[in-house]
Amino acid sequence: SSEHWCGMHTLQELQLPVQWTTVDYLVTDLIVDQDVLDTPRLVTYVNHHRCHAAYAYHTSPFKRALVLTIDGGGHMGQCFSVWTADILEGILEVKRPNWLIGMLFYLSDVDKIQKAALLGKADGAYAQELRKILNEASHYKNVQHFFRQHPATSRGARAAIQSVAEEYVIAAIRSVDLQRIEGITLAGGVAMNERITTAIATAFGLPVWIPAAPTDASLVFGCMWGHQ
Repeated sequence: SSEHWCGMHTLQELQLPVQWTTVDYLVTDLIVDQDVLDTPRLVTYVNHHRCHAAYAYHTSPFKRALVLTIDGGGHMGQCFSVWTADILEGILEVKRPNWLIGMLFYLSDVDKIQKAALLGKADGAYAQELRKILNEASHYKNVQHFFRQHPATSRGARAAIQSVAEEYVIAAIRSVDLQRIEGITLAGGVAMNERITTAIATAFGLPVWIPAAPTDASLVFGCMWGHQ
């Protein structure tokens, strides 16, 4: 019988398609050519955001949870996914908003954004431009181009990034059925944004769980759970 392969090899060594990059997938039911490895073994690719969702759910105190995975990137440029998770039904992706929210923070100074939101008022015009780019952008390069043309150097612009991000996250949660949901948990880099997690708790009156190391540092654990 085949055995699971858990070693580290480059994409070239595995002869995998070049579009499968390490940030898109984690190695863990694709049969690898026998010429590549000594014996035929199994290599499974688990979606980056599914790994985040599995880790967030399985470390949470909830039996049934809504899980948000919000990252600067991940599977094929995906930044945002909404999942339901429970013991019987497993972890199911219910929405994948085409909003590159994570890129707003990835391309900016995260600490300055949160401080600006505490100390200053959001720039309304800049916030409107951010909404436009989130609604229209289909690739991170669109967001990158926006920040090159309109860098968030003022306190008002940075506060606008925080405000708009909170607005879109709340909108995503409102679009799903929260009946039977015991709590909300987040993973991905944006899970470390305390103002977003506080806004969620305030808006929905549900407990919010942020696991230890919600960033890519914990993906290997999510990969093991996500593959089940």
